[in-house]
Amino acid sequence: MIAAPDLPATFSPSQIAAYLDRIGYDGPAMPTVETLHGVYRAHLFNVPFENLDILPLGRPLNLEPAALYDKIVTRHRGGFCYELNGLLGTVLRDLGYDVTVVSVQFVQADGTFSPPFDHMALLVTAADSPHPWLVDGGAGRTSTAAPLPLIDGFSEFQPGVQRAFRLTFLGDRWQLDTQHPDDVWTPDYAFQPTPRTLPDFLDRCRYQEQHPDSYFRQGPLCSLATPNGRVTLSKNRLITTIAGEREERRVRNEEVPRLLWEAFGIDLEHGP
Repeated sequence: MIAAPDLPATFSPSQIAAYLDRIGYDGPAMPTVETLHGVYRAHLFNVPFENLDILPLGRPLNLEPAALYDKIVTRHRGGFCYELNGLLGTVLRDLGYDVTVVSVQFVQADGTFSPPFDHMALLVTAADSPHPWLVDGGAGRTSTAAPLPLIDGFSEFQPGVQRAFRLTFLGDRWQLDTQHPDDVWTPDYAFQPTPRTLPDFLDRCRYQEQHPDSYFRQGPLCSLATPNGRVTLSKNRLITTIAGEREERRVRNEEVPRLLWEAFGIDLEHGP
């Protein structure tokens, strides 16, 4: 677990307020299911999934909560799973939720799993909920549109992402399946509810950051959910999805700074 609710808060009340302002959330802050859904939704719509520190900036990543706060809140940036869920989990714990950080392994095409700590997700228990909720605001275009209750067999179609999600308990692990309309269920990832800490993910984070085969070393990426789809800048392509309809166009290098600012609120030319 990041921490237990009765431990000292990581962030001050003013820092929590600044985070909520950063994501545009102005609803109630009690640790309820309603607040969890509201904060999660605001986080998805306002904090991009991006690897710009890796490419093109070449800056080392830092998973310390203070560094994540500085990057995402103060400098108005985004990040990838370890950063996004790392900060979100810390904030939720400070708001009074019970938060467990879990190691996620993706289910590959041949049925095998990716390495441990390949992805980070959160199990969050609210004051008015008898069960935890799967919260994963750091999966980019595969993120759920809302938290999912950790109930064996639970399934839900989410119009915002045009996919259904299903959770199944397989004896020693949970599995998340996805289904596109008129298609079959496909296993996405699996996890055990074993509590982890942010430092547990450092080695795999360094792989994602530095190894030539890493997905995040293949080119710049910045992606953000919208109320009816998603906008993504990937290498030299701008991809816009609205209600399941995808449009794509090539972009020139000189367009990138403007697009980063207009679509994602990121200023790499003048920002720190």
